[in-house]
Amino acid sequence: MRKNRNQHSKTFIETIKDFFVGETRSRYNLSLYILIPAIFSGMSILTGIIAFQFSRYYAKGVKLSGEIALWVIVIIGVTFLCGFLITRLILSPMRKFVKEAEKTAVF
Repeated sequence: MRKNRNQHSKTFIETIKDFFVGETRSRYNLSLYILIPAIFSGMSILTGIIAFQFSRYYAKGVKLSGEIALWVIVIIGVTFLCGFLITRLILSPMRKFVKEAEKTAVF
């Protein structure tokens, strides 16, 4: 007896959904409290590198001194802190909402 084709194969939409969402949870747990500030800090690092390269091109003989390196470290730290605070301000109400939603009988 031949079974229906739909019983054996997935539809195109199900295949795409499984590809992007996946059938199992990821085994890597990335915290948004670290990931988002790290992205902002990485962008500030790239901006600092580009600015230093432009300054070397336009002002011949500019060298990286200890004072500039210190400012770069301070800017990266401040950027990470600002990214963390912004993330916390955004995610705290969402976390509170999820906790309240889990208490309801709907879920």
